[in-house]
Amino acid sequence: MKTLKISTDFVDDMEGLSDAEKGRLFDAMLRYAATGGAQDLRGNEKITWPKAKKIIDDQRSAYMHQCRVNTDNRAKSTNRHESSRIVTNRDESSKTPENGQKLELVFSAAQRETEREQKRENERERTKEKEREKLPEKDKERISPPLTPPREKWERLLPEPVHDTFREFVAHRAKMKKPMTPRAKELLAMRLAKMTRRPDTQIELLNNAILHG
Repeated sequence: MKTLKISTDFVDDMEGLSDAEKGRLFDAMLRYAATGGAQDLRGNEKITWPKAKKIIDDQRSAYMHQCRVNTDNRAKSTNRHESSRIVTNRDESSKTPENGQKLELVFSAAQRETEREQKRENERERTKEKEREKLPEKDKERISPPLTPPREKWERLLPEPVHDTFREFVAHRAKMKKPMTPRAKELLAMRLAKMTRRPDTQIELLNNAILHG
Protein backbone atom coordinates (compact mmCIF):
# COMPACT_ATOMS: atom_id res chain seq x y z
CA MET A 1 0.00 0.00 0.00
CA LYS A 2 1.53 3.30 -1.17
CA THR A 3 -0.81 5.78 0.56
CA LEU A 4 -1.80 6.13 4.22
CA LYS A 5 -4.64 8.41 5.22
CA ILE A 6 -4.81 9.67 8.83
CA SER A 7 -7.90 11.46 10.18
CA THR A 8 -7.41 14.67 12.18
CA ASP A 9 -9.28 12.92 15.00
CA PHE A 10 -6.19 10.79 15.50
CA VAL A 11 -4.59 13.80 17.23
CA ASP A 12 -6.77 13.04 20.27
CA ASP A 13 -5.45 9.46 20.37
CA MET A 14 -1.88 10.75 20.55
CA GLU A 15 -2.66 13.00 23.52
CA GLY A 16 -0.03 12.57 26.18
CA LEU A 17 2.67 11.18 23.85
CA SER A 18 5.98 12.95 23.68
CA ASP A 19 7.36 14.18 20.38
CA ALA A 20 9.74 11.24 20.25
CA GLU A 21 6.91 8.77 20.87
CA LYS A 22 4.78 10.45 18.21
CA GLY A 23 7.69 10.23 15.79
CA ARG A 24 8.20 6.51 16.52
CA LEU A 25 4.44 5.92 16.17
CA PHE A 26 4.23 7.58 12.74
CA ASP A 27 7.38 5.81 11.62
CA ALA A 28 5.90 2.48 12.71
CA MET A 29 2.60 3.26 10.94
CA LEU A 30 4.35 4.09 7.66
CA ARG A 31 6.52 0.98 7.80
CA TYR A 32 3.58 -1.25 8.67
CA ALA A 33 1.52 0.24 5.81
CA ALA A 34 4.40 -0.45 3.42
CA THR A 35 5.45 -3.93 4.55
CA GLY A 36 2.76 -5.25 6.90
CA GLY A 37 5.50 -6.48 9.24
CA ALA A 38 5.57 -6.30 13.05
CA GLN A 39 6.90 -3.08 14.55
CA ASP A 40 9.22 -2.60 17.56
CA LEU A 41 7.62 -0.05 19.86
CA ARG A 42 9.45 0.83 23.08
CA GLY A 43 7.44 3.65 24.73
CA ASN A 44 3.89 4.81 25.40
CA GLU A 45 3.15 4.69 21.67
CA LYS A 46 2.36 1.01 22.32
CA ILE A 47 -0.92 2.15 23.88
CA THR A 48 -2.03 3.95 20.70
CA TRP A 49 -0.63 1.33 18.30
CA PRO A 50 -3.71 -1.06 18.24
CA LYS A 51 -5.95 1.71 16.95
CA ALA A 52 -3.32 2.90 14.49
CA LYS A 53 -2.86 -0.68 13.27
CA LYS A 54 -6.65 -1.08 12.79
CA ILE A 55 -6.75 2.11 10.71
CA ILE A 56 -4.01 0.73 8.46
CA ASP A 57 -5.58 -2.76 8.23
CA ASP A 58 -8.95 -1.27 7.24
CA GLN A 59 -7.35 0.88 4.58
CA ARG A 60 -5.31 -2.07 3.27
CA SER A 61 -8.46 -4.21 3.06
CA ALA A 62 -10.30 -1.47 1.16
CA TYR A 63 -7.30 -0.99 -1.12
CA MET A 64 -7.05 -4.70 -1.95
CA HIS A 65 -10.79 -4.86 -2.63
CA GLN A 66 -10.55 -1.93 -5.03
CA CYS A 67 -7.59 -3.57 -6.77
CA ARG A 68 -9.65 -6.72 -7.31
CA VAL A 69 -12.57 -4.67 -8.64
CA ASN A 70 -10.28 -2.80 -11.04
CA THR A 71 -8.73 -6.06 -12.24
CA ASP A 72 -12.16 -7.61 -12.81
CA ASN A 73 -13.35 -4.53 -14.69
CA ARG A 74 -10.28 -4.58 -16.94
CA ALA A 75 -10.80 -8.29 -17.61
CA LYS A 76 -14.48 -7.72 -18.45
CA SER A 77 -13.60 -4.82 -20.73
CA THR A 78 -10.99 -6.94 -22.51
CA ASN A 79 -13.45 -9.81 -22.88
CA ARG A 80 -16.13 -7.51 -24.29
CA HIS A 81 -13.66 -6.10 -26.78
CA GLU A 82 -12.46 -9.55 -27.77
CA SER A 83 -16.03 -10.85 -28.05
CA SER A 84 -16.97 -7.88 -30.21
CA ARG A 85 -13.97 -8.52 -32.47
CA ILE A 86 -14.80 -12.22 -32.74
CA VAL A 87 -18.45 -11.48 -33.54
CA THR A 88 -17.41 -8.93 -36.15
CA ASN A 89 -15.00 -11.39 -37.73
CA ARG A 90 -17.65 -14.11 -37.61
CA ASP A 91 -20.18 -11.80 -39.25
CA GLU A 92 -17.68 -10.93 -41.96
CA SER A 93 -16.74 -14.55 -42.56
CA SER A 94 -20.35 -15.76 -42.50
CA LYS A 95 -21.60 -13.48 -45.23
CA THR A 96 -23.27 -15.56 -47.88
CA PRO A 97 -23.10 -14.94 -51.63
CA GLU A 98 -26.69 -13.75 -51.30
CA ASN A 99 -25.74 -10.58 -49.48
CA GLY A 100 -21.96 -10.25 -49.48
CA GLN A 101 -19.18 -9.03 -51.67
CA LYS A 102 -18.69 -12.51 -53.09
CA LEU A 103 -21.96 -12.19 -54.96
CA GLU A 104 -20.90 -8.86 -56.43
CA LEU A 105 -17.62 -10.42 -57.60
CA VAL A 106 -19.51 -13.28 -59.20
CA PHE A 107 -21.89 -10.82 -60.86
CA SER A 108 -18.94 -8.78 -62.17
CA ALA A 109 -17.43 -11.94 -63.62
CA ALA A 110 -20.80 -12.74 -65.19
CA GLN A 111 -20.89 -9.28 -66.72
CA ARG A 112 -17.45 -9.75 -68.26
CA GLU A 113 -18.45 -13.11 -69.67
CA THR A 114 -21.64 -11.56 -71.01
CA GLU A 115 -19.64 -8.82 -72.71
CA ARG A 116 -17.45 -11.41 -74.40
CA GLU A 117 -20.50 -13.33 -75.51
CA GLN A 118 -22.04 -10.09 -76.75
CA LYS A 119 -18.99 -9.39 -78.90
CA ARG A 120 -19.35 -12.82 -80.45
CA GLU A 121 -23.05 -12.15 -80.97
CA ASN A 122 -22.25 -8.83 -82.64
CA GLU A 123 -19.86 -10.59 -84.98
CA ARG A 124 -22.55 -13.11 -85.88
CA GLU A 125 -25.05 -10.30 -86.48
CA ARG A 126 -22.64 -8.46 -88.73
CA THR A 127 -22.02 -11.65 -90.68
CA LYS A 128 -25.76 -12.19 -91.07
CA GLU A 129 -26.22 -8.59 -92.16
CA LYS A 130 -23.58 -8.97 -94.83
CA GLU A 131 -25.24 -12.14 -96.07
CA ARG A 132 -28.63 -10.42 -96.05
CA GLU A 133 -27.29 -7.56 -98.15
CA LYS A 134 -26.35 -10.06 -100.83
CA LEU A 135 -29.92 -11.36 -101.12
CA PRO A 136 -32.53 -10.04 -103.56
CA GLU A 137 -35.00 -7.46 -102.23
CA LYS A 138 -37.92 -9.90 -102.06
CA ASP A 139 -35.88 -12.30 -99.93
CA LYS A 140 -34.84 -9.44 -97.64
CA GLU A 141 -38.49 -8.63 -96.96
CA ARG A 142 -39.22 -12.26 -96.24
CA ILE A 143 -36.55 -12.57 -93.55
CA SER A 144 -37.06 -9.13 -92.01
CA PRO A 145 -38.07 -9.25 -88.30
CA PRO A 146 -41.73 -8.60 -87.46
CA LEU A 147 -42.78 -5.07 -86.55
CA THR A 148 -43.92 -6.16 -83.09
CA PRO A 149 -41.13 -8.26 -81.58
CA PRO A 150 -42.12 -11.05 -79.22
CA ARG A 151 -41.40 -10.91 -75.51
CA GLU A 152 -37.66 -11.11 -74.89
CA LYS A 153 -36.25 -14.24 -73.32
CA TRP A 154 -34.67 -12.44 -70.38
CA GLU A 155 -38.14 -11.32 -69.26
CA ARG A 156 -39.13 -14.94 -68.73
CA LEU A 157 -35.97 -15.64 -66.70
CA LEU A 158 -36.35 -12.85 -64.14
CA PRO A 159 -39.28 -12.01 -61.84
CA GLU A 160 -41.52 -9.08 -62.77
CA PRO A 161 -40.22 -6.71 -60.00
CA VAL A 162 -36.72 -6.87 -61.52
CA HIS A 163 -37.74 -5.96 -65.09
CA ASP A 164 -37.63 -2.18 -64.73
CA THR A 165 -34.18 -2.25 -63.10
CA PHE A 166 -32.92 -4.66 -65.76
CA ARG A 167 -34.16 -2.28 -68.50
CA GLU A 168 -32.40 0.60 -66.73
CA PHE A 169 -29.20 -1.43 -66.76
CA VAL A 170 -29.60 -2.16 -70.49
CA ALA A 171 -30.22 1.55 -71.17
CA HIS A 172 -27.16 2.43 -69.07
CA ARG A 173 -25.01 0.11 -71.18
CA ALA A 174 -26.37 1.70 -74.33
CA LYS A 175 -25.41 5.17 -73.06
CA MET A 176 -21.90 3.85 -72.41
CA LYS A 177 -21.69 2.78 -76.06
CA LYS A 178 -21.91 -0.86 -75.02
CA PRO A 179 -25.38 -1.90 -76.20
CA MET A 180 -26.53 -5.40 -75.32
CA THR A 181 -27.82 -7.83 -77.90
CA PRO A 182 -30.84 -10.02 -77.07
CA ARG A 183 -28.49 -12.94 -76.55
CA ALA A 184 -26.32 -10.92 -74.14
CA LYS A 185 -29.37 -9.87 -72.13
CA GLU A 186 -30.53 -13.48 -71.99
CA LEU A 187 -27.14 -14.69 -70.77
CA LEU A 188 -26.92 -12.01 -68.10
CA ALA A 189 -30.45 -12.80 -66.90
CA MET A 190 -29.60 -16.51 -66.76
CA ARG A 191 -26.50 -15.86 -64.66
CA LEU A 192 -28.38 -13.43 -62.42
CA ALA A 193 -31.15 -15.97 -61.83
CA LYS A 194 -28.57 -18.66 -61.13
CA MET A 195 -26.78 -16.57 -58.50
CA THR A 196 -29.88 -15.67 -56.50
CA ARG A 197 -33.64 -16.07 -56.65
CA ARG A 198 -34.33 -13.06 -54.46
CA PRO A 199 -35.68 -10.10 -56.49
CA ASP A 200 -34.37 -7.54 -54.01
CA THR A 201 -30.84 -8.96 -54.27
CA GLN A 202 -31.03 -9.06 -58.07
CA ILE A 203 -32.13 -5.41 -58.11
CA GLU A 204 -29.31 -4.46 -55.74
CA LEU A 205 -26.72 -6.15 -57.97
CA LEU A 206 -28.01 -4.39 -61.06
CA ASN A 207 -28.05 -1.03 -59.29
CA ASN A 208 -24.47 -1.56 -58.07
CA ALA A 209 -23.41 -2.44 -61.61
CA ILE A 210 -24.99 0.82 -62.87
CA LEU A 211 -23.33 2.79 -60.05
CA HIS A 212 -19.87 1.42 -60.78
CA GLY A 213 -20.18 1.75 -64.51
